[in-house]
Amino acid sequence: MAKKQTKNILLVGTILFLLIVSIFVIISLNKSDIQSSDNSIYRNSRHNFEIKIPEGWNIDESGRLGTIVFFLNPTPDENSGELFYANINILSRSLQSVGVRNLEEYVNLDKEMLLKYKEEVIFISDTPIVIDDKYEGRILVLTFTHKGVLYKDKHLIVIRDGIAYVIAGTTFESDWLKYEETFERSFNSFSFKK
Repeated sequence: MAKKQTKNILLVGTILFLLIVSIFVIISLNKSDIQSSDNSIYRNSRHNFEIKIPEGWNIDESGRLGTIVFFLNPTPDENSGELFYANINILSRSLQSVGVRNLEEYVNLDKEMLLKYKEEVIFISDTPIVIDDKYEGRILVLTFTHKGVLYKDKHLIVIRDGIAYVIAGTTFESDWLKYEETFERSFNSFSFKK
């Protein structure tokens, strides 16, 4: 029972992290921790991956809320009086730390926790993919409501060496078409380096 509670607590923490970063943290960022993107590719030597940075977006490597990095549109969008900065966040969690053994179990637990802790979650798609011709992954697209405003979220979840990497792109649902191509370019560029 304790193992299941620990697994749920860790996964809830991961999910809450994604949502908090996507909704609240962006507004309170300390500008000293942010850099403008002047390169088109972000490389992380500690985790051995690279990803295309949306042009002109800011980079935050401060580790806030357990992130590896997040990319932030410097210009907020507005919907029903709410301001929101479209963003892409990247984090990693060991499968062992959340008590799962594989991608399928991780995705199922992720969905279960989203449904439990978010309002009006609707899963639009769940697509299997392969990264670098060898790492299985999934792309989830979903919507959820916060304070009466509809958001849209795209997650790329990929497992390598017992670690789940989660790349999440979030914006207002009403602005999704404005950012869809940007998210697609970044997600399609994600690759592990040797």
